[in-house]
This record gives sequence, C-alpha cells and structure tokens, in this order.
Amino acid sequence: MTLDSLKEIITRNYEIEPIINIEKTSTGSGNTFYVDTKSEKYIIKVNDRPDFVRLYGKIESVLTELGYTQSRIIKTNRNELLTSESAVLYTFLHGESHKNLNITQVENAIKYIKHFNSALLNVPFDPQEIKELNIWDKVKSLDFLINYFEYKHLPLEESKILLLTKAIQILSDNMSLLSKIPKQLIHSDLGPDNFLFQNDNVYSIIDFTPEYENEIYSLCQFCYWNHFWISIENEQLISDCLKIYYQRNASKTEKKIFNAFMVKAALFRIAGAIMAGNKNLDNRFNILNRVIMNV
Repeated sequence: MTLDSLKEIITRNYEIEPIINIEKTSTGSGNTFYVDTKSEKYIIKVNDRPDFVRLYGKIESVLTELGYTQSRIIKTNRNELLTSESAVLYTFLHGESHKNLNITQVENAIKYIKHFNSALLNVPFDPQEIKELNIWDKVKSLDFLINYFEYKHLPLEESKILLLTKAIQILSDNMSLLSKIPKQLIHSDLGPDNFLFQNDNVYSIIDFTPEYENEIYSLCQFCYWNHFWISIENEQLISDCLKIYYQRNASKTEKKIFNAFMVKAALFRIAGAIMAGNKNLDNRFNILNRVIMNV
C-alpha cells in the first residue's frame, strides 16, 4: 500500500485534521505508519486480524478504566473499528521504545506483566474470539506440537531432529501439568519494542497479540525475546524472573511450569517458522538448545 493510498483511506474514513505527513514506523510490522496532523499524531496499521482488533477494542476499554495507559482505536465515520481495507487508526502514545532493554527496564517490565495479566482477568472474554486463521494459530496448540507436528521427514541435520524430539518429549511429559493449570487472556508477543517506557518505567504495552494460555506463558515469551533472542547484560536477572514476577521465591511446581513453557515458546517459534517456509532457523534452534539445557 502506497502512502498516497493510505492518506486517501484516512481522509475518506476519519474525521481528523488534515494530514501533514505519513511515514513508516522504525519498529513494528511493515504495515505500521505514523500520521501527523497539525495538533495530533496517530498510528495507523493495515491489519489482517480483525479478531485481534475487535478483542483489543474490549481490552482497551477495560484496562483504561482500571488506570492502564492504552492506545485508543479511533472509530471510522461509520462507527467501525476497521476500514473496508482493514486499516485501523490508533491514538499515539508518547513513550520510548527500545530494541534492547537495560536491566532496570527488564525488571520493571516483568513486574508490569504481572499486574497487566491480573488486569486482563477483568476483560469479558471467550477463547473462541481468537480465530484459527493461519499456520501460527495452529502451532501454538500444545496438542498440535506434541501430536501433529511432523518434523522427522524434514531436510534437517540429525542433531536438530533429535533436539525437536527432545523438546516434544519434555512437553509430552508435562502435558498433564500444563493442561490442568488455569488459562486466561494474555499478550503472547512481548518483545522489547512492545513496551513503551518513561524514565525506565513501563508506560504502556502495545501491539496486543492475544492468546488463551496460562499467565506464565506470557512471561516465557518475554524471556524468549529479551534474553534468548537478544542476550542481556545480567544472566542472573533472567534466572530470577519468577521471583521478580511473583515478588517471592517460586515453588518447585512453578519453576517446573515455567521451564516447560519456555520449551513450548522456543518450539513454537521453530514449528511456526518451518510451516511458514522460513529456512533461516539456526538462531531459533540455538535458543531451543539453550532452553532445554536449562530445564
């Protein structure tokens, strides 16, 4: 989509001041843009997940009422959340995003995730609101990863096949435990650029990616992106992440759940990439190996 066509979509669908400038954001997906007017700034995204957008509309309302700063969806002239071209216009939040988080930011982010997860329990939610529309939706299922992920025929090195087998065995051994613990609505893609900071304190979490899973899985996804994908300065801080999250020492069972979910998070990133046709998987396999070594 060109900038001119995007400007035409905004002008046709929204009652906002004349647009001064549109430019692509430096972070986020390739379909995310800044929109500047004389007195206001917005974010517009071309979104292929109307189910995510509709769910976020509920989340934003509830979390804002609870005191959380959330970007608000600007409704169209027809009082809809998306345009016919699947564009969504959001209010702009003035915070700082980072490609790498420092130690203080990591610790504050983990504490914020805990409170954020508690707040999400207040959102009226039915798991069926999250649709299965693509490969990534399919592979996030624990049952799929254990029973239906066909990998042994893939043109992979034997060491990688053995690593996948070991990961699946760990999940299978823990399936009963993971299936019994409570599930809830979570944000499942907590990379560093999905946090906005002010003076190292979390101001807001953005780009909500919904999933129905135990709260600890959101913490594991955070650790995947902020420790294993991008190594941070202090190894000990991540090993203490459960203590930071719970603000107490974690129990043996809580540690077992965390370790199993870390394997799921790492395996999910490989299985999804394989089924989507991505062949650059070395770093993902290295992460899976490191995760398994810590289990």
